[in-house]
Amino acid sequence: MLKQRDLLQAMNDECKSISVEMVSQNQAVKVKVNASGAMLGLWLSSQAQRMPADELAKLIVETAQAALRVSLERQQFLSAEFNKRFQELRHQPLTKWDGSTFTPDPS
Repeated sequence: MLKQRDLLQAMNDECKSISVEMVSQNQAVKVKVNASGAMLGLWLSSQAQRMPADELAKLIVETAQAALRVSLERQQFLSAEFNKRFQELRHQPLTKWDGSTFTPDPS
């Protein structure tokens, strides 16, 4: 049970710590988002400052969305890894207070 709890805590901590930086194709915009897609940072190059406002706004949104997609991919990877390891732990013998072991039903 402790290993399962520790695994769950590690996965939770890892997911919370996800942040992704993404640079637009033309290098004008760089954004940083967290695991939930909240923007943590925005950097504009001198090229961005010369862009029309509508074009720049669209580029910022597209770059942030691309960063969010990468963040979600990382979360999906972590979730799959967690599920795999959790299933492995479910089948390991548990140690009782008296030192004897108990093997859970594999179903």
